[in-house]
Amino acid sequence: MPTTLNRAKLVDDGTRLLQAAMWYEWNTNGETIIEAAYGTNHTQGYLNDKMAKLRKGGLLDLYSILDNEGRRRLVDAIIERYGSHAGLRF
Repeated sequence: MPTTLNRAKLVDDGTRLLQAAMWYEWNTNGETIIEAAYGTNHTQGYLNDKMAKLRKGGLLDLYSILDNEGRRRLVDAIIERYGSHAGLRF
């Protein structure tokens, strides 16, 4: 059976997640963000390329080039670090 989402709750949770993402980008060093999204098993050149992307376009630009698994890892890291501060309940 399909789940019906409550629009007001969805907007509220989305707003809280965006706030958490802004705090994460502002307060987390780039290496930690890249590690959360890509893991640690990459060449330095690969990681430097991703860091340059993050520095140039920010978290949103980095998110746009991630595959679904990387996006999930990044969002999970954001929620882990700032979800409760933003008022997300899970």
